[in-house]
Amino acid sequence: MKPLMNILNNKRLLSTAFNSIYFMIPSIFSMLIQLFTTPIFARNLSPTDFSIIGYFTAIGAIYSSLINYSLFSYYMRGFHARSEEENNHVISTTVLFLMLSNMVFLAVNYVGWSIYFRLARVSFPFYPYLLITYINSFLGVFTGALFMYYKMYKKPYRFMWYSILSTIINIGLGLYLVVNLHLGATGKLLAIMCGNGLVGLIAFRLLCRELVIDWQVIRNAFKLGYPMIVIVLLSIPVTNLDKLLLERNRDIINYSYYTIGMQFSGYLMMMYTSIYQAFEPDVYKFANTSKRKLGFLAFFIFGFAAVCNLIFALLSKPVIGFLTSYRYTGAARYANIFVWSNYFLLMTMFLAAVFVAKGKTLSLLWRKVAVSMCGTGLLYYSVDRWGFMGAAGTRVAVNVFDCALMLFIGLVLLRRGRESAVNATLKSAVTNSGISSLPNSVGSQ
Repeated sequence: MKPLMNILNNKRLLSTAFNSIYFMIPSIFSMLIQLFTTPIFARNLSPTDFSIIGYFTAIGAIYSSLINYSLFSYYMRGFHARSEEENNHVISTTVLFLMLSNMVFLAVNYVGWSIYFRLARVSFPFYPYLLITYINSFLGVFTGALFMYYKMYKKPYRFMWYSILSTIINIGLGLYLVVNLHLGATGKLLAIMCGNGLVGLIAFRLLCRELVIDWQVIRNAFKLGYPMIVIVLLSIPVTNLDKLLLERNRDIINYSYYTIGMQFSGYLMMMYTSIYQAFEPDVYKFANTSKRKLGFLAFFIFGFAAVCNLIFALLSKPVIGFLTSYRYTGAARYANIFVWSNYFLLMTMFLAAVFVAKGKTLSLLWRKVAVSMCGTGLLYYSVDRWGFMGAAGTRVAVNVFDCALMLFIGLVLLRRGRESAVNATLKSAVTNSGISSLPNSVGSQ
């Protein structure tokens, strides 16, 4: 109760918690619309449609996390030390660089995926789904940049309206294309692209105020972010490889359950990451100024997420059954697993922000090498042995291992930091006393 009372008595944290409501409103708005429209989509989308949506959404997730090159970490880390004009310059040059570089990057990868589809004999059609996915990922980078921009300036209410607009277009256009024109998965993915794309174009116009790239800024951003880029690459096998492997089972029914279960757990993830995103600027600040306040933030964020998961576990089967017109009730068993995978993923997001704020990105890199190697091996084994349930369970196991490893590395670094501080104090004391050198026993500590 004491941590909770400390949070309630902290005006700054309460103000940030109030601001988090603006981050939650788009998620709540989206879920309310889903409450009425999901049964309609469920009646008009076949298991094959849901499987196609899930497969190409996984590919899109790879590029959505990869093609910002982790350059925004540089913007957030130095945000409080720079002037507003300097921050605007950094975000403008970063957005312009991402636009130009991703045009080349995605074109090359499009050719690579086309070759993979032929060699692997993927059962899902290649065109037009991958093209739609790529356009959505490309424009989504700018949407993410705008979200970060308003988050750092504590103006979430502005982004709220863009998110609501995107949701209205996604759902409204999706209903028209799927129900009226019977375009199935094509219509659903196309509607998502149009909604997100409009906000992405607006974001680019608002953020890219200069048509010149400051290469010094880009070099500094890559210098900080390159370990994060490698981390994202290492994360791909354990976060998205499952859907690529499960496609080979040719079990469309379970694949659709798996996809829908992940979709519903994603709604919950949006709910409690809204809280985290509202507090993220404070995570960067308190990581270097107040461990006590950082602990209060962790208690509040993870406590809220745990409550959400427990409520969902009690209601998932009837809720998913009702929202899918009882055609895809089997998705509940996967959703109940995925929510805990997302819970530990939220923890890794929080801890990663602390590491970045401390400038310890290389520590994140080495931990991710271990997680990727172990997770990929476990995923291949579990999919081969237990199929879809094995893949779902592996997601939880990998994220738990990731959290544990990050906490262990953090404790090691904290202990070394304390020892260094003690040694520095002893050396300073000895120097001030006029002694030229430390005893060997002190120097070896």
